[in-house]
Amino acid sequence: MTLQLSKCIVELKDELTWYEEELIKSELVSSLKLSGSTMAGIDAIKGTALLDIKMKAFEMFIVSIKEGEKVIPFSVNWVKGLSKEDGNKLAEAIGGDGLGIKDSKKKLQN
Repeated sequence: MTLQLSKCIVELKDELTWYEEELIKSELVSSLKLSGSTMAGIDAIKGTALLDIKMKAFEMFIVSIKEGEKVIPFSVNWVKGLSKEDGNKLAEAIGGDGLGIKDSKKKLQN
């Protein structure tokens, strides 16, 4: 999928591999503070965990970033430099929540 942002074009994978999606899920689960032995006992999530997981998802989904003829490597600093509109557009393209889990990206394309 090709995504046009205000200053660049981002090429994204259509979907993550099973392993990549499992990595994101495991990071999400490991960031939870549980009060019981089930997910129903979720007390909290660690401070920047969702942001860290989104960065991992962005890195996994982004194939290339191009500004004109120049190819830009993915980096957290590149993401930090995105406008709010572009950041939201990128998060929406990979799955609404920015985590890229459960085929939510396919829903966007339909």
